[in-house]
Amino acid sequence: MNRKFKRFLTSLLSLAVVASSGIGPVKAVDNTPKLDSKVYINSDNVLTKDFEGFGVQWDPSDLFDYTDEQWSSFYEKASFLSPNVMRVMLHDGDSYCIGFEDDGTPIYDWESVMMKRVYKILDFAQQNDIPIMLGEWRSISERGYLSYDDHGKTVNWSSPTWARMIGDCLEHLIVDKGYTCIKYYNMINEPNYYKRDHGDVTNEYVYDQWKQAITNLRNEMDSSGIEKIENIKIVGPDVYDSQEAWINQATSDEMKDKIELTEVHRYAPQSEVESGLIEKKLKTWKEQAESLDC
Repeated sequence: MNRKFKRFLTSLLSLAVVASSGIGPVKAVDNTPKLDSKVYINSDNVLTKDFEGFGVQWDPSDLFDYTDEQWSSFYEKASFLSPNVMRVMLHDGDSYCIGFEDDGTPIYDWESVMMKRVYKILDFAQQNDIPIMLGEWRSISERGYLSYDDHGKTVNWSSPTWARMIGDCLEHLIVDKGYTCIKYYNMINEPNYYKRDHGDVTNEYVYDQWKQAITNLRNEMDSSGIEKIENIKIVGPDVYDSQEAWINQATSDEMKDKIELTEVHRYAPQSEVESGLIEKKLKTWKEQAESLDC
């Protein structure tokens, strides 16, 4: 399948942005008495013409459901934010998988508490035409109750079973449930921390496992026979630290046709925001990704 998409760097921020034509003051007030600060937005100095906007992360995190009143409150707040994209991370496959057959075939429960919450979130996205970046935090063997299952213990990053499970989940959401808002997939959250949590492995091992996981998923999507799944872009590397090194890997010759949108994390501390360092870092990562997209 031929893919020619412009690669760009996206940063998901839970923010609402107010823009004006020309330059004008925007008042920012906190709880400090008599504090009146002004923020100026220079809309005449355009840094990029393909900025996709700000987004939010909205996960089906809890194992209990909310009341109708609480859901209405969530929808009201999300509508106020008007996100341009939403990142929705499922819980390591056990959102929808409840175990495995003797031959390793996954057993699914599409009406689990977690999946019902996923549908609520996707309903909002579908109704408001918001692109969804779907994903899972880690592999089946690392977290959740499936990590205690005999077969679940073997479903690591590079396992074809995990890619199959994701493919089955996407087919259910897109074909059975009719969600057309799912545009991106984030397979592994912050893969750079695998070595931190498994100190006996090398960086090369982590990269090889990550590369195989992404390759398996891309192959699973491309062989689905479902155009809407084939067109989903895999994002990455989704790292928090070592951004430069991982961007190089994600845009390498062996990965650039699989990772179609360069995406990283940065929880910027106050010092980086006030000094302007975060702007410099984001510009550097963006330029690096674009220079390697050849």
